[in-house]
Amino acid sequence: FSAPTRPVCAIGLMSGTSLDGIDAAVLTTDGEAVVAPGPALSIAYAEEFRTRLRGLLGRRPGPEAAALIRELTELHARAVEALLATAGIAGGAVDVVGFHGQTVWHRPAAGETIQVGDGGWLADRLGLPVVFDFRTADVMAGGHDQLLRGGIAHIVQGGAAEQARLQGDEILVPALDGGNLD
Repeated sequence: FSAPTRPVCAIGLMSGTSLDGIDAAVLTTDGEAVVAPGPALSIAYAEEFRTRLRGLLGRRPGPEAAALIRELTELHARAVEALLATAGIAGGAVDVVGFHGQTVWHRPAAGETIQVGDGGWLADRLGLPVVFDFRTADVMAGGHDQLLRGGIAHIVQGGAAEQARLQGDEILVPALDGGNLD
C-alpha cells in the first residue's frame, strides 16, 4: 500500500431499504483518515417512483426492470449534480463516486444479495470513476454484508464510510468487498 499523492475527494451515494430516497455526501481523505467531511444532501423519491421500485423488492429483477433501473441510476446522477451545485464543487474536483445502488434482494445466509443500479452507466453519465457493487463478493464469501473495514480510504455512503484502498492515484476495492470500478 502506498498513500495517495494528494487528498482524494469522494462522493458517496446511498439509497436505503426504506426506499425514502438518496443520500449523497462528500468527503476528502488522505487514504487513511477523513481529512475533511464535506456537504451532504438527501433527495426524496417521488411516491410513484417509490411504488414502482418497491415492486422489485424480494425478487431477482429480470429484463423488464431495465428501464426502472436506468431511472434509478439517473436519479443518482442528478443527486450528484445537485450536491456539486449546492456545494459549489466542480465535477473535475471529484476523484471517485461510491454508488451502493438499491438493495432489492438480500439473503446473506444463502450467499445472495442484489443491488440494482448501473455503475458503468453512472460513470459514463457523470464522466467520473464510479465504484459499485460493494456487497456481492463479500456475501458470496460468507460475509453478512459487513463491508471490509481493513481497507484504507473512506468512500462515503450516505454519511457512513465504506472502505476502499488508494494506491498512488488509483482507487482499489478490496477483493472481498466485491466492488467494481468503471
